[in-house]
Amino acid sequence: MENDFLEVLQNNRRCNIEEDGPILAALDDFWQKMLLRSRDTWKIKFIQGIKDMFAGGMWQFKHIVANRLPNLTEYIIIRQYLGAANLATDSLEVTGQIDLREEVYNSPFVHRLTEICRNAICFANDLFSLSKEIAQSTSAEFNIVTILQHKYNITIEGAIEQARAIHDENVKEFIEISKAAYIYDNATNSMLNKYIRALGHLMKGNIEWSTKETTRYPHVYGIQ
Repeated sequence: MENDFLEVLQNNRRCNIEEDGPILAALDDFWQKMLLRSRDTWKIKFIQGIKDMFAGGMWQFKHIVANRLPNLTEYIIIRQYLGAANLATDSLEVTGQIDLREEVYNSPFVHRLTEICRNAICFANDLFSLSKEIAQSTSAEFNIVTILQHKYNITIEGAIEQARAIHDENVKEFIEISKAAYIYDNATNSMLNKYIRALGHLMKGNIEWSTKETTRYPHVYGIQ
């Protein structure tokens, strides 16, 4: 599947539902539109994001095959790719019409803000999906709550509290770093402000959708 994706993105392979199935046909349709609407630097970034997403999936698969629990430090690094949160933030240049130089995106402040946004989304999702994952016995090992529980040998309730604290500390760091990020000229700072607000909308939007707009998550954490 990764090779098929990259054939579409890197080699402009054309796909249709009858021969290639709906996933690749949809990707082809999306990519043809993006070719007209995005810069070359964004296309390269998006393709790398797809590669990172598949690499995260392979990391998880290898752990499952080896029956090995994930390490907390490694999980925090890779979680953003397991949830494809990297694609959400990278897409803002197009979806939010944000025009920033790559050196701004890659600066320490902005890079960290982007990383925090991705992690906050994924850590919140871990909390929202926990009871469902446990009930269905699907990928519960790849949830920050269960990783914390195993690492520190604590109760599930204690691990939930630790996970909440990690999420909230990330959000607090986001707010603090945001104040120090505006070190450019007025036009760049104005566009940067738009980007930082968009990152905030992604974090808040994920919570709003998960708690108010979907029945996907039962939000029950009691374990029998």
